[in-house]
Amino acid sequence: ADAPSFERMRCEGVAPCSRWRHTMTNLGEEEAYLVVGGWDGEKALNDFHVLEQRGGSCRWHGVERTGEDLDPLFGHTVDLVSRNGGGGDATRPDFSCRLVLFGGFDGSKSMYNSVYSLELQRDSAGRWKAEVAALSRAGPDPRYSHASFVKSNPPTLVVVGGVTLTSGDDHSAFAFDLTSLEWTKVRFERDGVDIWARQKLLPLPASADEAGNGQALALVGGGLLCFSFGSKFNPLVLLLRISPM
Repeated sequence: ADAPSFERMRCEGVAPCSRWRHTMTNLGEEEAYLVVGGWDGEKALNDFHVLEQRGGSCRWHGVERTGEDLDPLFGHTVDLVSRNGGGGDATRPDFSCRLVLFGGFDGSKSMYNSVYSLELQRDSAGRWKAEVAALSRAGPDPRYSHASFVKSNPPTLVVVGGVTLTSGDDHSAFAFDLTSLEWTKVRFERDGVDIWARQKLLPLPASADEAGNGQALALVGGGLLCFSFGSKFNPLVLLLRISPM
């Protein structure tokens, strides 16, 4: 197999400003991504942008936002819940999808524990619109630099780790039922393995013995004791098996 390589893409449209600590969420199987918020070096952001890829070309689109206000933030997470219409093709005009946003930090004094629903739609003229609605404003301790994932049956947002104002690096996990809109603390059976506060969660395909019995996730990396990256690092890839809730 060929070795992976990287190259700078030249995209049409108006690109968002330079930033970090934003989210870039795939909108399904097709090559389209939603960018939300981040830090531009001086302040937190709350803008939305969609990047579409077709073949070897790409184009940026601004997103018109309606509904509730969203504070500028970074270190949050945005996860895809469902797709509707367009046959799953985000470049078709009848495409729409639902995402959820949790947590974040404004860079000065406010951390968040709100859950927001983002209803994203592409109209017949190729314009993108997002309606923002708060689902919960009172969850676990406000946090950022956490990891999250949406599991199905029932649709549930799972939040792991993060940094909080009260306890710094946090090693707990919580589940938010997207139907009942209720939070539950998740009990870990850790087998002596630490859950790191800052990490990435990657969904794994269900094996025959796991199908229907929960979601398997790989926890990758993580660090402790520092604003962004940590001074202690996790060298392991850990497997999390989340039982039905």
